[in-house]
Amino acid sequence: MRPGEHWDERRKRMVRHTDKKAKAGKDLIAQCARLAWGRAPPCVGPVLVRVVAIFSIPPSWPAKVKKAAQEGRVLHIADPDLDQLIKQVKDALVGIAYVDDNQVAGYPNPAKRYGTPERTEITIEQVEQAPDEITPGQRRVEARAIKAGLVPPRPNDRPRLGLRFPSNAGRSKGA
Repeated sequence: MRPGEHWDERRKRMVRHTDKKAKAGKDLIAQCARLAWGRAPPCVGPVLVRVVAIFSIPPSWPAKVKKAAQEGRVLHIADPDLDQLIKQVKDALVGIAYVDDNQVAGYPNPAKRYGTPERTEITIEQVEQAPDEITPGQRRVEARAIKAGLVPPRPNDRPRLGLRFPSNAGRSKGA
C-alpha cells in the first residue's frame, strides 16, 4: 500500500485519496493555462515544459539573506519537492497545451527559488519535426486528438477506413 491509499472492503479494491490542496493547485494551473492558451488547439508532437516556481521570501529572514534570495543566490529547498511541482503542472496541462502527458520530452532548467511576486512560470515549447521524422506513436496521439475533437485534421489527411491497430501490436509477451 502507498501513502494516501486504503483497501475498501466493500468495493474490494484499493482507493486513492487525493490531496485537496494539490487538486486545488492543479485546477488553478489548468484554469490559468486555458486563459493563456486561448482557443489554440493542444500540441500533438513532442513538447518541452519548463517550470520555475518562485516562493515568497520569509519576512523573518535577515536583510542580507533576503537580498541574496531576491538576487537568486539562495534557492528554495523546502517542500514542495520540485518533481511534485513538475508532475502537478504536467497533469494540469493535459488536454490544454498537449493531448497526452507522454508527449513531454523534457524539462529544461526547472527551478525553485525565492522572489516577488510569488508565482509559477510555465513555458511550453513544441519541438519542431519534419513530416518524415514523426513516429507511429506520435501519429496515434494525433489520431486520438482528432477523434476527440481536440485538434482539426490536417488538410492533406485522408480518412483511413477500416484500419485498427491493437495497442500491443509488434510487442512480444516477454517484453
